[in-house]
Order: sequence, then C-alpha cells, then structure tokens
Amino acid sequence: MLLQGIFICSIVSCCLFISPREAKSETGTFLTGYGVKAAGMGGAEVALPQDAMVAVMNPAGMADVGTRYDIGSQFLVVHSKAEMQGSAFGAPDNTPGFPYTFSSTTAVVPIPEIGVNYQVDPDWTIGLSTWGAGFMLPFVTPYLPPAVGGSMLNGTKKPSIGLVYVGVQPSISYKVRPDVAIGVSPILSLMKLNIGNIPNVPNSSNAWAVGEGARAGILWDITSKTKFGFSYASEINFNRMHGYKYTLLAAAGGRLNLPEQFDFGISYQVTPDLVVAIDLDRYNWSSVGFGAVYGYKDENAIKLGAAYNLTEDWVIRGGYQYAKRNTNSAQVSQQFLLPAILQQAGTIGVTYKLSDVSEISLSGEYDWAETAHYRGTGPSAGIILDTKYGFFGLEYGHKF
Repeated sequence: MLLQGIFICSIVSCCLFISPREAKSETGTFLTGYGVKAAGMGGAEVALPQDAMVAVMNPAGMADVGTRYDIGSQFLVVHSKAEMQGSAFGAPDNTPGFPYTFSSTTAVVPIPEIGVNYQVDPDWTIGLSTWGAGFMLPFVTPYLPPAVGGSMLNGTKKPSIGLVYVGVQPSISYKVRPDVAIGVSPILSLMKLNIGNIPNVPNSSNAWAVGEGARAGILWDITSKTKFGFSYASEINFNRMHGYKYTLLAAAGGRLNLPEQFDFGISYQVTPDLVVAIDLDRYNWSSVGFGAVYGYKDENAIKLGAAYNLTEDWVIRGGYQYAKRNTNSAQVSQQFLLPAILQQAGTIGVTYKLSDVSEISLSGEYDWAETAHYRGTGPSAGIILDTKYGFFGLEYGHKF
C-alpha cells in the first residue's frame, strides 16, 4: 500500500512539474543536487546516502537509508534577459530601437521530488525515486526587436520556449558483503517540448517523447569513516519529437536525448558529528542533441559538501559546486533560449528532527558566474546575456 501510494504521488508530481511555468537548472538541464539534503551540500551525494532520493545519483546508496519515504520540492527562482545591439543583426549599433532587451518574467517554480525505499531484508532493498530537469521561459517582450520586424512577426503575443524532463527510477540494491553494496535502476522519462511565437519555428503546441535508460552504482565502506561511491548512467534515449524534427531539432535527428554520466564520490566522517563529501561528475553533452542544437560541450562538475550535527535534533549543511561552462561566447545567440551559463553555486541546508521517526529539511542555493554578463563574440557579437537564478527546497522524511 505504501509503494502504491508513493507511486501515485510520483505521477502527480510529474504532472505538476510539466505544467507551463518557468524552470531552469544548473549543470546543463540538471539540478545541482537531488533531494533537499543533498541540495544543501552542493549536490555531493554519490558516497553519502541521506534519504530515498539518493537513487537518482547512485542506486547503491539505498542500501544505507533503510525503510523510509521522503516527499518534498525544490523551488527555482529565475530571471533571464538578453541585451542586443544593432550589430547582432548586421545593423549599426546606433540604429533606432537598439539596444533592445529581450526579457523573461521572474518566477518561482516548484520541482517536486519523491523517494521511497523498503528494506526487504538486511541485504536487499527496493525503492522508487522521481526527478525533474529542464527549463521553461515565458518572455514579456517579442523575440526580435521592432527595428528588425519583431512586432510584425510576433504581434502582441509573448514568445515562450520550454523543455521539461521528468523521470521515475525504480531501484534495487544488494549488499554483496557487509561493506559493499551495488544497485541498479531503470530510468523511465517523459519529455515535453513547447515553442510559441518564435520566428522560423512553427508553433507545434506540446510535443511529447518517451525515453528510457538505466543507472548502476556501487557504494564501498573503505573504512569505518570513509565511503567511496561510483555511478554510471546511460544516455536516455527518446523517440523523435513530431512537429520539431524537421525544424528546430533537425540537426539532432529530431531527438533531444539526455547524456550519459559518470559520477564519483568520497565521504569522510571527520568526527562523530561532522561529515564531508566530494563528488566529481561528468556529463557527455556533445554526443546528444544538445551539442548539435545548442552547441553544448562535455561538462565536468565538482561538488563539495559538509554536514554537522549541531544538537541531537538539528543538522546544518553547506556546500559548493563548480561546473565547467559547457558553451563558449560564440554561442551566446543560442544560449539566451537555454541560459545554462552560471558556473558556481553556494548552498546551505538544515534538518530538524520532529520525532524519532520524522524530520523536516530545508535548503537554499545561490548561483553565480565568474563574470556577471556573458558577452557574445564572433557570430554572437552584439548580444549580452544576463541570467540570475537560485533554489530553495523543503522536504519531509519519515523512517520506519
């Protein structure tokens, strides 16, 4: 009954995230961390299982969290704009109507997360975790400035573009021996693409695609204080997107698959009250459609986190992520519809123990880049992209 209830809730959470709002995330289209506890530690979680969301990054971690469920949401706060000079359109910069600002709204968007795990016996667990990724950007100005036909092309309609992925990951873990656990998780994902009022791209309403992939991982207690984790996720393959496969996605064969990932992690129990963790993540963006359509390059990320037991009831967390920018300044013209440009994130978190079996966790994240504005060069000369976003999260956990 518990698993049935959580599965129904996971479907509901997917529907909530697919609703037409604005969303954005930090490593490409992915969140910094999955689960509010991991989000508060800069996303370091491959070797530090804390709740039933750990299967999203390492299904072997479910071996360490016991029977429990976690229900929560991360919330995105985001605003994006691009300032365009006349030179971006082959006109003098002093052309009337320039510089022109193409701007989105500012929004707070929920990204629901649900995880459940059941300890079948001391060696086996089964579980289910859900996740979300992607972006939606409703704009408040025409895509093109009036000086080059923006009003004629778009009229009074607000352009919008959205790409959303939701995933459901059943998982199973097994303790090969007391200090080593392995885990596997098939990945089932649903993608929605929606583009409206963008010149040269026909409005196709909502286009849907179904994808599948898999993730496998290992968690090794090297010593009583040190854990090592490794996880591999295959490319998530989607069917072609009808309505866009001969236009926007033509260069990608009509598909926007999610990339394969390699994730390494180490955690160390410094004292009985302090644990630190580090993850190294690799995203192979160039081998999927994001490389052909958005110019994405392969991306590496480092995630650092710490958690400290302040009292018996309170745990505080902090973390940092640095992700190598996966585009370059010559591709800014493509990026203002998918502004994954902020390279660094600072995070905080806290957990309060409500009882012996229940707790509530909060997280916050602020993202920034080495330069406040991303200035285009070459084919993107004359465009300056400015994006601001961050996250906060809330999660309830219950152990059995």
